[in-house]
Amino acid sequence: MELINNCPKLPFSTRWHVRRALSWIHPLDLDGIGFIQLIDKLPAPSSVAEDWHKQAAKEDFSVEGLYVRRNDARPAHIILFIRDLYRSVPAIFYVTPVPTLLIGRSLAHEVCSANSGGNPNFVNCILAGTRPS
Repeated sequence: MELINNCPKLPFSTRWHVRRALSWIHPLDLDGIGFIQLIDKLPAPSSVAEDWHKQAAKEDFSVEGLYVRRNDARPAHIILFIRDLYRSVPAIFYVTPVPTLLIGRSLAHEVCSANSGGNPNFVNCILAGTRPS
């Protein structure tokens, strides 16, 4: 899986944490996801932004990741917002498993969004070890 870094100050161990977390996800679940983009934070919403984006910016919500569907210009991909992922992690813990677990949780959530196809029971099926029909 290609990692695209667009963070000016990416914590040095972040790429390792992302790759480690990706190793916990079955390759078939990653099928169709072209790349993972690492950016600092959710950009400020434009006037045509979706309501959730405007609300998140207004309330300073922590948005850790986003699944972006494929379109004519680019493949489906996942964006990880590094500043929000590391928001609660003291710098002394950057080289521990803590960031891996936080990144893994966000990646799993976004991969589930990619694979759910609108099926609200998808997460329950995955947790039970089965696939939805």
